Amino acid sequence: MASSFAESEPSAASRLLAAHTQNAHHVEIEDVPDEDLPAPVASNANAAEPPKSSAESSAAPKVPAPKTARYEEQFPELGSGTKSAPVAPVWAARAGAANGTPPSSGPSSGINTPNAAAAAAAAAPRGPRTLTIPGRNVEYMLLDPHHVLPRNQLKRPLVDIVKDFNRRSRAQIKVTTQADGKVRVEATGPQEIATQALKDFIAIIGTKQKINVQIPRIARAHIIGKGGSVIKALQEQTGARIQMPKLPEGEQLPDDEDDDALIDVTIEGNAQQAAAARNAVLKIAGERAGNVNTRVKGIPAVFYPFLASHKETLEKDSGVQIRVPTYHPWSAQPPVVPAPGQRPEFPPAVEELIQLAGEREAVRLAREAIEQRARELHQQLMMEQLSIQRGRHQFIIGERGVPVHKFFEETGCAIILPTDEEDDVVTIVGPADRVHHGVEKAMDLAMNMQCANLDISRFYRQAPGGAAVHARNVTRYLRQRKEIERLEKLYSVHFNTPFSEDGALPWELYSRDGKNALRAQSEIKGLVDAHPPARMATIVVDPFFHHYIRQELSPQVRQNWGVHVVIPDASEASAPVLLVYEGTTNPDEYQLPRVPPTQSEIEAMKKALQEAQNHVLGLINQQESLASRSIEVPEK
Repeated sequence: MASSFAESEPSAASRLLAAHTQNAHHVEIEDVPDEDLPAPVASNANAAEPPKSSAESSAAPKVPAPKTARYEEQFPELGSGTKSAPVAPVWAARAGAANGTPPSSGPSSGINTPNAAAAAAAAAPRGPRTLTIPGRNVEYMLLDPHHVLPRNQLKRPLVDIVKDFNRRSRAQIKVTTQADGKVRVEATGPQEIATQALKDFIAIIGTKQKINVQIPRIARAHIIGKGGSVIKALQEQTGARIQMPKLPEGEQLPDDEDDDALIDVTIEGNAQQAAAARNAVLKIAGERAGNVNTRVKGIPAVFYPFLASHKETLEKDSGVQIRVPTYHPWSAQPPVVPAPGQRPEFPPAVEELIQLAGEREAVRLAREAIEQRARELHQQLMMEQLSIQRGRHQFIIGERGVPVHKFFEETGCAIILPTDEEDDVVTIVGPADRVHHGVEKAMDLAMNMQCANLDISRFYRQAPGGAAVHARNVTRYLRQRKEIERLEKLYSVHFNTPFSEDGALPWELYSRDGKNALRAQSEIKGLVDAHPPARMATIVVDPFFHHYIRQELSPQVRQNWGVHVVIPDASEASAPVLLVYEGTTNPDEYQLPRVPPTQSEIEAMKKALQEAQNHVLGLINQQESLASRSIEVPEK
């Protein structure tokens, strides 16, 4: 019964075997060459599949890739599964966003280096990048072929090295060659493990190399750190050797950011180490030297008004803050008029310089624009000089004239006035078609006041020591007592009281009302008459004692002998100390006399002055003798 049933009805196993035999498909085997480096990745839809060894390909059937268009339409978040869209590295994108550079360029320092440095940076290896994919983390790095050791320097074929490494590591390494020839090394796993695995694997297969990175010189100290702490930490973290250039003997690093020089930092290591060290160095340099404050040297101060007129436009175009110093028209050394057919020479400013603040590359471009404009001004500006009475200069520029910026706005010219009291030459600088207008304006301002001369030395032609010397003593006393300032306000006049080596020069009285000038002259005559040579005496002492006399002796001399002490100003330090008899009245209530003293008063004056003079000299002579010598000290 059992045998008959078995023959008539096949078993379940027999039916399954028959069905499998009927529907069996033929397997095709594709031979794949066994190479050290994987074959280049094709750009078709199967480019995402990793290359297979011959052993893998012989054991796997060739199955058509499943269609995924439907899944992409319904679930776009999942992707196609056959080709993933390129994803920008997360940390590189952040660095680019922070510094204003494209993510593809790798981490940026925030500074722009010259073309040569940019080319070197482009040729240098780039650091590892991260792909954030749901469920896994991928770290990868692109290497040029010469960054990978050749086969004869590897202990085993590259494929075997990958297998052995993957067996030992919690992250999986995959190596592919792209269509552009670059080798892509990819590590998949937890982020920290994948990052370390990528670093360790490249240390096995990578070649040693040396690259140079240009950084601003002022960032040198920040990269080295105190006692070399920063550079040591960078070398430990990256595994690369970082070498800073040594300073020439005797050269000092700048103590501020006023330095645009670049230096080369040498980095040695494999591709991954060199890239990590380069990025770290540039990051520090970008943080410390991305924005700079610098000064523009070599620009003549007389050019400042012309450059200031273009300041707003240049700031808007460059994004740099520009400070052009206020132009001061007074100069101890005005430019010299050139010979016919030659261009004038303008000396560069020494103390107050144009300042620039902003991003380093923008500052460099702004500096170049300013220097180019200065070269143009050297070729465009002309110069004319004219002699104007020294006392009239005050009515051209200043409180009694017009502001220097208004003179420039009205004439398109800059003006230079001498500071030397014996120099009366006024210089006008401007374009050829504007210089004449500037000269006319200066003359109009200077001649807008009536002038009268008053020689006070003629009142005492027989004065001991000379009339001009006594006139200088009277002038110094009236200046110090603010009497000249009081007369100017009272009569709406302006005084110019110049000196020479021999004594006082004639006073100059300027006014718009001739009657007021006459009234002022009349009062001045009364003051001079009341201060004959007998009322004054001088003491020649070393300027070292001026402070001591002013602070300690002056109150004693005034209280004990009624003598007022006039200490020379800094501008006339070689002048003698002046003693003037005022009497025993309260100094705060003292009124300058307007009438000549009587003979008895003159005798009292002489006695008081002699005693005061002896007192001061006695105290000074008790001091140790003074000696002086010059010593050289460094500027910084």
